[in-house]
Amino acid sequence: MKLSFSKKRFKVLMLGIMCLTLLIAPLNTSAENIDTNQDSENILQYETLEGGEKNHYLRALEKSDIFKNNVSSKNLDKKYALVADLGEHDYADEDIIMINAVVKNPQNDEIDVVYAFLSKESNDVLKLSHFSINDELTTYKDYDEYGTLMIHNEYSTNDFSEGNIDNPLFEYNHNPGNSIQVSDFWVKFACGFGGLYTCTLGCLAFAGLGPGAVSLCVTMCGLVWGAALC
Repeated sequence: MKLSFSKKRFKVLMLGIMCLTLLIAPLNTSAENIDTNQDSENILQYETLEGGEKNHYLRALEKSDIFKNNVSSKNLDKKYALVADLGEHDYADEDIIMINAVVKNPQNDEIDVVYAFLSKESNDVLKLSHFSINDELTTYKDYDEYGTLMIHNEYSTNDFSEGNIDNPLFEYNHNPGNSIQVSDFWVKFACGFGGLYTCTLGCLAFAGLGPGAVSLCVTMCGLVWGAALC
């Protein structure tokens, strides 16, 4: 069954999904608050950034070669972008900034969604996930801090929206064991499940939009936070 694709409606849904990572786990969340075997170190914690500090990191992402060369030369939609300080985690030796945003591109029927992870100190991009979505095709690409393409998968948007990602139309996974330099951050991050647990937990908030919305949320969470090449 073909999706009824409305760019405006779909963009709102995408923005809602991106909000999950920041909205579903209050700063004081701990393992004792949730019926799970996960320990407190596996719960994603964050501090939402606003104003000048938020815009600073958005501009840093827009100016980065990884973003300009692989996503777009256009600006991000700063009004709806979400920027958070994740602090230091087991996948990094420094504080990490996370950005969820949509690329401004009103003349294009595609929706470009990015999840970016930056060094708080240097503002360098450490990991960039890019979803390009139209009514027929959903393309997912993931880059490390050197701009190396680590993952490139393509799905029918209908399958993707229903969480059917086992049989992509196209699939590429970079083997970190070959001669190309690969970011240690990317490998550690991709093999961590704390963020995946937190993100998918919040997908229940989309139950009111129907099972398709929940599946789409879980699918995006799994691709951004999942085990990838591990």
